[in-house]
Amino acid sequence: MIKSGILAAAMISASAILFSSAARADFILDPTPVGQSVNLSTAALVLANTTFTGTSGGETIDFKANVDVSTANGTASINAVTTPITTLLITPEDPTAFNEFSFRGAVSTNADQDIKVTITDQNDSIFTFTITDNGDFTRIGFQVKPGTGELIKTIQIEGLGLGFDNFKQMGFGFTPDVVTPVPETTTWAMMLMGFAGVGFLAYRRKRNNNGAFRLA
Repeated sequence: MIKSGILAAAMISASAILFSSAARADFILDPTPVGQSVNLSTAALVLANTTFTGTSGGETIDFKANVDVSTANGTASINAVTTPITTLLITPEDPTAFNEFSFRGAVSTNADQDIKVTITDQNDSIFTFTITDNGDFTRIGFQVKPGTGELIKTIQIEGLGLGFDNFKQMGFGFTPDVVTPVPETTTWAMMLMGFAGVGFLAYRRKRNNNGAFRLA
């Protein structure tokens, strides 16, 4: 009875640790978005689906719009030429450089529309945010959820209505994020065996003590 009770307790403790997993990593909306930091390297006409580049903090970032756009240095303005922009793909060339992002812009005809932002992290996990806005909208920002270690691999911004007249004042940043390590499967297995071993040794000690008492 002692043996089964001790080993059962050890198994329950190990199982409780084994099945407690960290919350799913994520990005969250940033109430104080990082400011404008992107400078585009081109100030000319860029054809649809053609990659053009900018920099932020010495890091190179690739951009691609689904329509012809014109770009301007300084505030990193990306302007629709004849047709509203409905999709803008943003890819930092170093996928470990940033964990914060923000942008401003103007929607076509100032009409209400949903703005869909899809962020892919360094593990190819996808996080989607949908915001409704109109006119020349204020800065929208995203940041890593503290403790998750997320990094920005790609960002896709889509206008789910008429699209965008322009994007401007884009910003990237990085805030150090302390990640709580989660033991791997082999580590859990070793811990489970350790719990079982402790239980067995406790049982042996108790049995030996009982035997010594009976002999006395």
